[in-house]
Amino acid sequence: MITVSRDFDRELLAILDRLGLAGYLTDMEAEVRLCNTAACHLLERTEAETIGLMVGTGAFVMDEYKSRLGAAASSAWEVGDNTQLSVHFKTKKAEAVSLDLNVEPRRKGAHRVGSMLITKPDNGNKILDMLDRLGVAVWFTDKEGLLTSTNKTTEFITERGSEELSGHSLVGTPHP
Repeated sequence: MITVSRDFDRELLAILDRLGLAGYLTDMEAEVRLCNTAACHLLERTEAETIGLMVGTGAFVMDEYKSRLGAAASSAWEVGDNTQLSVHFKTKKAEAVSLDLNVEPRRKGAHRVGSMLITKPDNGNKILDMLDRLGVAVWFTDKEGLLTSTNKTTEFITERGSEELSGHSLVGTPHP
């Protein structure tokens, strides 16, 4: 349970900064009310440019993630749910930043007063992006050996998209 006071909020955000985590605190309408330095750097915006952004809008997150993020923020303050997502936030220059995101309710006593978003870079995607730049093909499998995801280099080499490759085995039956 997260209890809200302005001092507590600022202390929490400072702790998140020291841990290298970006933190956004919203009100019941999903408007960012407070954020830490890591959060501003992540979006490549100043604090003044970040405060007031609406979570779940195109100014904050890439279009394909708007509805999921908006639903997670609403669920946090309406029901008290905690949600974990992988999303792409949008920088001031409209570039995508891959993140792992936790969305939790903010409370003042027994009342929910908004949501708290805590993010960290999705290091898996950073590594895949780096390997793509080096021209290295990468694929991930589940415990049965079925492909679960690939990088862009693998898609280029195989001339197939990640969705088309997903579910195929690396062993035994050849790919169609």
